[in-house]
Amino acid sequence: MVNATFFVVVNKTQMNKTVIFKIVFISIVFIQLLIIHAVPLMHMMNDSAWYYMNVHFVNTGDYMNESRYPSFHEPSQYYPFLGYSFFLFLSGKIAFLFHINVAIIIKYGQFLMYLASAILVRKTIQLITRRMALAYIISIVLLLYYPYFNYVNLVMSEAYATFLILLTIYLFVKNYFHLNGITASVLFLLAGYVILVKPVFLPASLLIVILSIVNFLQNRKYIMLISISTILIFPFAQCLFSKVYYDNYKLQTGLGWHLWDRVIYHDKQIPYSSESWKNLEGIYEQHHWPVSKDFWWNVTKDLSEFGYTEAETQHICGTIAMAGIASNPLRYMTNTLVLCHSNFLQENLYANVFPSLSEYYHEMENFSEEQQHRPLTIELLKQKDSTSRPFWNSLIAFNFSIARLSNSAYFFFHNSVIFFFYVLAGIQALYLLLVRKFKKNVCEFLIWFSAFSIILGSNMAEFQQSRLILSAVVLVMMILSIKLNEWVNYLYSRTRK
Repeated sequence: MVNATFFVVVNKTQMNKTVIFKIVFISIVFIQLLIIHAVPLMHMMNDSAWYYMNVHFVNTGDYMNESRYPSFHEPSQYYPFLGYSFFLFLSGKIAFLFHINVAIIIKYGQFLMYLASAILVRKTIQLITRRMALAYIISIVLLLYYPYFNYVNLVMSEAYATFLILLTIYLFVKNYFHLNGITASVLFLLAGYVILVKPVFLPASLLIVILSIVNFLQNRKYIMLISISTILIFPFAQCLFSKVYYDNYKLQTGLGWHLWDRVIYHDKQIPYSSESWKNLEGIYEQHHWPVSKDFWWNVTKDLSEFGYTEAETQHICGTIAMAGIASNPLRYMTNTLVLCHSNFLQENLYANVFPSLSEYYHEMENFSEEQQHRPLTIELLKQKDSTSRPFWNSLIAFNFSIARLSNSAYFFFHNSVIFFFYVLAGIQALYLLLVRKFKKNVCEFLIWFSAFSIILGSNMAEFQQSRLILSAVVLVMMILSIKLNEWVNYLYSRTRK
């Protein structure tokens, strides 16, 4: 009788905690929804216009490159249409259907993804740990992580990509515990699609395939191996799209530019003796200019003024960067690992957050001066009529205050101690995965590895930016909470003995 009473009390306590967490969760979402309604959708950088130009090109057949590149006359494949641009395209069609400004559809669409991401974090952690309270706490922490909330209101792929990788991992965890053919097919379909949104998700997608094959074979579900073929649907569709619109089968371009930034600009690993560098020196000498070692967009601007096409500038930058890596691969990899640590510590300053509505629209008008940006800013500036009430101005000022405060709170999570425990968690997860012969700790290792591949891949291929590892930060939160629960349970079991 006493034991029964005890369990009733424990269950009631857990239910009370869950109710409290739900109230906190809903309250935060409600406040953020008001902020999102008040703050107009914004561009962040040139990339925002690149994304939207794909939509403009498909809708009109007209593609405008940036005016600083006078020799670029062909449509760019810098971002694949079926990636984030596809979401913008669908938003435009929904807006047309319901006679709503496309900026509103994009903004609220990304907010729904943001909310769904928090729910997916909760569901995934709960599936793995069986602890509802812990799952709610981490989902609330995610909602309070301002850099992620910041990107909900920007025409950038971060919110979209984070939602997709979390959904993919959730489907893997769900399918791992409860094998289902439909779930598996959707899982692999998404695993193929996320590569188009963020190429750094490729290693995680490949690991999902490997771990799933092992799981199918261990459970003798051989027929489910067929579902893996759906991973090819979206990449194949993008190849067909490229053939129709660009007369090639490329998924994406731009790697050469990014490698230039990482190897030449950041590392200063310049292959002076290589043929590719000497060719670049010759090009500049012909025009009596000093060789640029600046960001890729500056050297590309020079080459464009010399008459080179986009593809040729990417090839030049890429071959020189690869020659730089080949000249000292150990230094390149050492710098990459150092950058992984420093990028995690890098201050994630809020982007395009202003204290007043007028400053938002002033920034949009300045951005519209570039011809490539105008199709996007035309849509953004249509928001003027719907966000000009006194109460919304107060919310805009409140959001700006939160953004500034977030910079002070940023280092509570982004510090070397957290990074050390993340690395330690990965070592332990890999050890347990191998010792237990892929029968346990599979989901934990996938989450850890997904974060690792994003951090490593971003710093291998690009000059470090905090936004590039935003999805990884969410996964780091998840794996540390899961491992903390595991370590606490272990210590508790040891003390009871």
